[in-house]
Amino acid sequence: MEISGEDMDENILVKLQEFMKTNPENFTIIEEKIDIDLQMKYFKNSKLVKESSLVSNEIIDQADKLYDIEVTNEDKKILLNKLASLEDVEAYRIIEHFYKSNQNPLKEWTALALRESRMMLETSLLDEKQILISTGLGGKGNKLRYFIVLISKNDVFDSTQKKLIKSEFEFALNNTESEIESLDFDKNYGKMISLIPLKVSIKDTLLTAVNECNQYGNFLNENFIVTNVKEFTSDEIDEFIANKDKPSFHPLK
Repeated sequence: MEISGEDMDENILVKLQEFMKTNPENFTIIEEKIDIDLQMKYFKNSKLVKESSLVSNEIIDQADKLYDIEVTNEDKKILLNKLASLEDVEAYRIIEHFYKSNQNPLKEWTALALRESRMMLETSLLDEKQILISTGLGGKGNKLRYFIVLISKNDVFDSTQKKLIKSEFEFALNNTESEIESLDFDKNYGKMISLIPLKVSIKDTLLTAVNECNQYGNFLNENFIVTNVKEFTSDEIDEFIANKDKPSFHPLK
């Protein structure tokens, strides 16, 4: 089963959190940062391939085509989808070798194939349904990576406010086994990239930190951006801030 960032809303997160309580080992998060549109194309191809007749030996015998400069990238993508759909260790090794190769022009597509192939093998060996979770920003272990924008109620943050934000968000996130990968300030907002476990309520965690900050001057807006699809550009952030009176919490979009 594949779940992509395009489809992942708060309801799906809740279902995943419930699933994890009884099946903590039965999911894999794709760690790489991969464009969400490319991921959707990959999984669409994967679905079409699975609906066709797959013969392991015939597909594995075509492995050399991955390195053939006469074979188009589109044909190589389809071959990777076919290899990833096999419950076969040899198919996994072929994908893994191609992923590591300097002759590979399809790194991101191959990364997705490698993860899917591993999931297929684990499902077969463990005889248990596995869940593959993919988002634009990737993740690490049992954590998804999020791009978060914290917005000032006034103008730019002063040095004291920046220190307070860093301190309170580190404390709140550390308490949930989350981590901050980066925190930068620009104009009247702060941009943060964080790894947050699937089991954690993102909104509650961030609001806790916002409320703590606001005990010292009420300077931080309760409206913020949260997405696991991509890092927003300055123009996109400015547009959000200009419309911040509209529905404000965007959990995963």
